[in-house]
Amino acid sequence: MQMMQDSLNRMDQLPIVAKAVQRAITELRVVYQRTVEEPEWARLALVTHSRTIPNDNEHRSLLQRRCILEYRCLDEEGEIRTWYDVHPLIYKLQRFQDELVKLKRIADDESQKQ
Repeated sequence: MQMMQDSLNRMDQLPIVAKAVQRAITELRVVYQRTVEEPEWARLALVTHSRTIPNDNEHRSLLQRRCILEYRCLDEEGEIRTWYDVHPLIYKLQRFQDELVKLKRIADDESQKQ
């Protein structure tokens, strides 16, 4: 909704042009870049890897700031399943990509040791 409102604010008339949408996306991505504190990048990478979050204040804070999103769906038995992932705009941030690479290296090193 925030991106839609920002796109509308940039236009004098409809339809919204792609350039206005892209600008809104870019500006919101910058907001997320500033929102995430240094030790939180590694937490975000782990969430992407595991699709879970521990019940602690650090992850709750990321959830409240919408850096982590909660998804729910019904499984085959009709039970609600909950999973988590990083906000899609965070994925393209270089700092997040760096943490994903680090996490992959650690996982690869551990699998080679076994």
